[in-house]
Amino acid sequence: MDDEIKIRVSDIIFALKKHWKLIVVATVAGTLFGLMLTAMNYVQSSLVIYKINGSFAVSARNEMGFFTGNGTSATSADFMLAEDMVPAIRYVLNSRKVIGMVIEDEKLIGVKPSDISANLSLSQYGETQIIDMSLIWRSPEEGVAIWNSIVNAGNRVIPKALQLGTLVVINDAMATQMGISREGPNLAVLLGALGFLAGMGIAMISLLMHPTLNNLKDVDSVLGMETIGIIPQSLSWSEQNGNIMTRIKNSEAAESFSASTYILRNRLGTRDKHHCFYVTSTTSKEGKSAVASNIAIQLAGMECHTLLIDFDTRSPDIGTMFLPEIDYASTLNAIYRGDANEHDVITHVNGYLDLLLMLPEHNPIPLDGTIEELFTSLIEKYEYVIINGSPVGMVSEALSLNQVTNNAVFVVGYDSAVMSEIQTAIQKMDKAGARIIGCIVNGVKGKVKDTRSNQASSTKNSSRKNRHAAREDSVGVNAELEEDLMNMTDKPRDRQTESEAEQTDASPKQTKKRLWQRRKGKSDAARGSTSANPSDIMENLISEETVEMQHTDSAYTAEQLQAEENSNQESSQEK
Repeated sequence: MDDEIKIRVSDIIFALKKHWKLIVVATVAGTLFGLMLTAMNYVQSSLVIYKINGSFAVSARNEMGFFTGNGTSATSADFMLAEDMVPAIRYVLNSRKVIGMVIEDEKLIGVKPSDISANLSLSQYGETQIIDMSLIWRSPEEGVAIWNSIVNAGNRVIPKALQLGTLVVINDAMATQMGISREGPNLAVLLGALGFLAGMGIAMISLLMHPTLNNLKDVDSVLGMETIGIIPQSLSWSEQNGNIMTRIKNSEAAESFSASTYILRNRLGTRDKHHCFYVTSTTSKEGKSAVASNIAIQLAGMECHTLLIDFDTRSPDIGTMFLPEIDYASTLNAIYRGDANEHDVITHVNGYLDLLLMLPEHNPIPLDGTIEELFTSLIEKYEYVIINGSPVGMVSEALSLNQVTNNAVFVVGYDSAVMSEIQTAIQKMDKAGARIIGCIVNGVKGKVKDTRSNQASSTKNSSRKNRHAAREDSVGVNAELEEDLMNMTDKPRDRQTESEAEQTDASPKQTKKRLWQRRKGKSDAARGSTSANPSDIMENLISEETVEMQHTDSAYTAEQLQAEENSNQESSQEK
């Protein structure tokens, strides 16, 4: 088991998908808050912008007030000169020097020269010496003052910079309202982006602080357990009321439970007549009781006499899944207090499924000698006894079930318990000596590729045929052994190779053993070459279980045949 929990890109994507509603809500909330602030500022007229328009003419006078030729009246040459000076004057009026003088004259606080230059527009009226100047500003009074200050600053700078030219106002500056400034929509976009980032941040913090199982491969690589069942999330049986047998019958989870139960039977083996295991989990919100109940239903459907015991001392709920009401006289509580005996408390569901229920109490029922003796006696009466234990991650009482059986099935809720808590629960079970048969992942969201159920059914129906074929293969191998022995004893001594002579000198028993190992090795190699590559996790589990079962039956039959051959050989030697 790898104690280090790594965060992958797939985990980040899963966390964002998991908290997509939170991200959307945060984004919408931020956008709405920005729009609300924009509306409030609009009402307060702080975001309303104005356009200040005016015009002035360029005159060819010098700093002393004279035209060219020191005359007091303009000539045609002066008019043409003024027209030619328009581009230079436009540049001077929008220069940093003039704008800086305006900011200083008007004592504008927090205003940079670029703020005025970006909103200032100068255009020549036709091919004349007249210039239209407009300024976009947030306040009409302040905008008009800036417009006039630009003209005044220009009259101070232009004669010195160009050695000629003055500005004469034609149309005084006038402010007109335009609408909302660009800061209004930008505020809504900015706050919406902040809300989006805040939602993503919360999702990432949740992933880092509470990483859960969202990748089925982590069961093996991180938790160190083998997956024997993948149960999809199904509202048809997990959240509806009523008998669980009716709910699971037509749900999509039924096939998954059937495949998981078939694998579980193979893990427990078929030689022993009585099997017992308990089902536990890390927390109480992972569907442990539902998994235990469905496994019992599937075993009963396979015509196996099954007893389901509810020993979840903290929150017993098996009875509510099968019965509308629970009678105290038919519970484990009555046996513990001596109010009933073993035969009175067993609830018969059908011909193959029985229940031993429990009612919640303030003081949990301990696993004392009386309860342990009861469980031991019940195990001898059923093919399968399933004990629904308490969550081992919450209470340590579940570990006391190791006194009855050390076989355990661990249930992990998909995206439920924290990975570190699951690891701690598994370590507790390992220290207590529990043997975890496998892990069942419950409540997997989304579509699960699941062709394993059909494969499990076909494999289950053909299991007897496989055993019969294995016995026939073993008999065929035995006939070939006899034929090889006859051929070896009929060969002339002088024509044998060194290896053949060595085989002939050996005893018939040793020769037969070598031939058997040779045949068995070929059979195993052929079996290994025909194994398929599964497309998903559960198909691989089904295939491995099927091959293991066939191999066990074949080996068991081979041992019987070998024993019979040895017995026959000893009898012939005595004769």
